[in-house]
Amino acid sequence: MPSFQRPRRDGANTIPSAVDWSGGYTNGGTVAPMQPNPVAIDINGSGQAALCAIGAMPLGLLQDFPKIGENARYENDGVLRYIAGAAITAGAKLTVGANGYLIPAAGGGGVVVAKALYAANQGDISTCEYLGYAGTV
Repeated sequence: MPSFQRPRRDGANTIPSAVDWSGGYTNGGTVAPMQPNPVAIDINGSGQAALCAIGAMPLGLLQDFPKIGENARYENDGVLRYIAGAAITAGAKLTVGANGYLIPAAGGGGVVVAKALYAANQGDISTCEYLGYAGTV
């Protein structure tokens, strides 16, 4: 059985990582000096954190840079940072796109997981209200 912690009041949830995210966030080949690396993650078949599939319901948004086997810290409630996978308008409903980035939810059957609090361009790190499952589009 996989070893991961249930959500706590302070929002610090962890699960072993199947991916090495220690290189950080890259935009155009440049590693950005930022923490956390807010991509959407889910649990893979081995019970480890991996990138969430496009349009799927994520476990939450990654909050650190773990290496393979280290605990990945994630959040799945409240106001969180995310990476925009496309141009986003303030108030847009968001779903998971490629690379675990969030994109506008638009009729493709994806799960709505968040609401954008600010406009963002593709590749920007912005802020959303994480909703969990909020229907499909």
